[in-house]
Amino acid sequence: MYLGPEPAVVTCPMCNRRVVTRTENEPDMKTHLMAVLLFFIGWICCLCFLPYCMRSCKPVRHYCPQCGAYLGCYES
Repeated sequence: MYLGPEPAVVTCPMCNRRVVTRTENEPDMKTHLMAVLLFFIGWICCLCFLPYCMRSCKPVRHYCPQCGAYLGCYES
């Protein structure tokens, strides 16, 4: 099953319903590491908050809206 950056139509393996996934952009270890790196590079400009504001720096996690099961992740 292909999961991209946008909600996708899938059959949930937990509840066996055909649903449009619920997506959430959540920071992960890569996001935190980029923030630390930007802190040391540009601490005067407060660049360390930039990865938390950009959707492209956070993976998109897909969940079933019916049962809440985690279906997968998309990282750009």
